[in-house]
Amino acid sequence: MVVIAYSGKVAPAVTLVFKGDSVTGSKSTAATKDYLYVVANESLYEFTIKGEVGGTTYALVRKVAKKKRYFSDALNTYTLPPIKTDILNALLDPAASPKWKIDIKFVYKPFFYHLLKEMTSTDSTLSNVANPKSTSDILDTLKYSRSGDKVKVNYKTKYEYWKDIPLKLVDKEIKPKGSGAPEIKLAFEMDFLTGINDAKRQAMRKLIAMDYTKLLKWGELPWDTLRDFAKVWFKNVFYYLLNHTDFTRGEKIKKKIFDASKSLTNEQISTKMRNDIDQWIITANHWGQRRESWTTEKYQRILSDAFGTMHQTRWFASPVSYLRFLNDDLSLSSADYACLILQYGVGHCGEHATVSYAILSDLAITSGSSVRNVVFTGNANIDHAFAIYGLDVQKVIKTTVKSPRNTRREIGKEIYVWNLRETITDNLGKKGYVMDPYLDPSEIPRAADKLLNALNSEAKKSRKRIRTF
Repeated sequence: MVVIAYSGKVAPAVTLVFKGDSVTGSKSTAATKDYLYVVANESLYEFTIKGEVGGTTYALVRKVAKKKRYFSDALNTYTLPPIKTDILNALLDPAASPKWKIDIKFVYKPFFYHLLKEMTSTDSTLSNVANPKSTSDILDTLKYSRSGDKVKVNYKTKYEYWKDIPLKLVDKEIKPKGSGAPEIKLAFEMDFLTGINDAKRQAMRKLIAMDYTKLLKWGELPWDTLRDFAKVWFKNVFYYLLNHTDFTRGEKIKKKIFDASKSLTNEQISTKMRNDIDQWIITANHWGQRRESWTTEKYQRILSDAFGTMHQTRWFASPVSYLRFLNDDLSLSSADYACLILQYGVGHCGEHATVSYAILSDLAITSGSSVRNVVFTGNANIDHAFAIYGLDVQKVIKTTVKSPRNTRREIGKEIYVWNLRETITDNLGKKGYVMDPYLDPSEIPRAADKLLNALNSEAKKSRKRIRTF
């Protein structure tokens, strides 16, 4: 049967997609489980689609070369070099029912593979990016150098070649163009789900890592000006994480921190819990004050510098961007967001404060615990969040943002503030404590009254970095 009534050569556009799996403990839905991951990335630089009909195998080969991208910017998909229509007619004949397979070659940064692997781990051993089963697996993917305060992070590259991935033709479109070559679009779905095993799960993760890798170059703010092809990559990573993030693991890590502090005094908690949370979360943005230690937390410091650079220059490559998009998309409670943060093991001060607040709040309603009166708070003048506990805050003022340093809210937007000095005075006989695992312990006092003194010190005022509460 003649499908294409044209005797010359044609250059079809080819779309590749695949469906993925999901894990128990995720918050995926029927719709998100059926999400089609679109492979539209030029890092997949070569493929051969093989269709077998009646014992004859026909090959559709895309192999890039200098000045030959074989990619359509208008369609954001791959194209093939011109091929004879008799080959396509043999493959697209409805009576043919060819058996399809595809070989692919692509390149990616294995750092993002291992990052995704830790963020979506489901095994019985509790681990995350900050506290992985193997730090060498991640560090070996980086080229890191440091000279004084200057650091440089580069990422190693890996090439993959896979053969005979099962494939099926899911759609075709043929538009005649007068006497000229018709416009042809072919859509194929790669099948990783039939007989799914660890190897196929790793294969899908590598394809997602390929997209994640490209966001390191193209993932700039704001979303409205993000290129369409970069939005496809971001959505692939987002839905992969949505379908593969096990919230129950984050809950187990949260309980582990909780159990280690539930019988301690408030003062002991201010050290023990701070250190435990710090162990499980890497600071993922740059800050002028000390955070991860070069001597005791070298691995975390290296990743903190890597994530901090992403945050500053390529926000949509930062794992924190996915944390916050997932939080918004799922409308998570503070407790659930804390579990998500601990499952990933990264965050800015807001994420550290969220985990602190969630665990302290659990302690506050636990019989026998010394913790009471937990407040999610911070210093809006420098956009820094932390938690305070032990003080009964009775007066809260609704006002508007005045400082441009507050990047969470625009100037003129509503904000609630309270006066630390007045609260300490109103709580005579009670001692308040600060929980700020984001900063190095030397940077912020554990006791609320000492924090007040530090914030109002002449040195702080002269630097105009921190204003009083």
